[in-house]
Amino acid sequence: MPLIALSLSGLAIALTAAPALAWDATGHEVVARIAWNAMSQTTRQRVIDLLERAPADSRIADLEPNSGPRTVRDRTFFSLASTWADAASRSQGSDAPAKGYGHPNWHYINIAWSRTAAGRAVADTFIRANEPNVVERLAALERSVVDPARPASQRAVDLAWILHLVGDVHQPLHASTFVSAEFPDGDRGGTRVRLRHGTLHSWWDHALTDGDRRRQNESRDDYIERVANAIAERYPRAALAAVVEDARPIAWARESLETAEDSVYTSEVVPFGKPPAAYRQRTTRTAELRCALAGYRLAALLDQLFGSAR
Repeated sequence: MPLIALSLSGLAIALTAAPALAWDATGHEVVARIAWNAMSQTTRQRVIDLLERAPADSRIADLEPNSGPRTVRDRTFFSLASTWADAASRSQGSDAPAKGYGHPNWHYINIAWSRTAAGRAVADTFIRANEPNVVERLAALERSVVDPARPASQRAVDLAWILHLVGDVHQPLHASTFVSAEFPDGDRGGTRVRLRHGTLHSWWDHALTDGDRRRQNESRDDYIERVANAIAERYPRAALAAVVEDARPIAWARESLETAEDSVYTSEVVPFGKPPAAYRQRTTRTAELRCALAGYRLAALLDQLFGSAR
């Protein structure tokens, strides 16, 4: 796909057209499982206690398994809760959360950028006043989820959104709208870039699932645990400590934008084509790193919010 750069002067952040929902269920559950394994026991207990107090019509508590050892039920509930916001934003089917819980424009921030002869040009007028996006929402939810004046049921919903949005902001195409001759008003997180099967955005959403399929006779929970442990072994928290410590969602979005430029939009991506095996392998490794960072940062955030004595 020719990557012909256009000037970005005067181009605002495109927040009106939502990309597809980020990371598939495997991606979100793996992020949550990495976080769970890295969190303190105190934090684990407090977040489970809060999730169990979610409103009945949100269907969050319905995600909690009703059998098996308590430790396994808790970690599974936590992992599944990280996928709830996608179901809420779709709001379809008899088992979907009630309408009003979904917010499709919370899942992303489209930072407009293009390639120039000198490198990358970014329209850095970030957030319009009062327009929700993943960066603005995470900052707000960090405050509201521990607000003692807010009912526990509402804070449980806040928590479920945090579990999801930390994963979303680490998906490279949830912080990027690429501007080119083909897409003068941006490609909306790769959703306008058609490949042979699906879009560039959906390709990256399924990166973990495509990179490591569930084995025959392997339970869903065992699959998530295996993939999460493999990623944590490949990208240990200690090795990423310096970058994990940056707790600002805007920094996470900027990382995702840089990842999109470096790893997503390459000459191997052509319209209606099938990216080669080498691109697929790099997609998987890049997604694993982004999920590792998301998991460790989610653990650090929840330990900060819930781990101390209250």
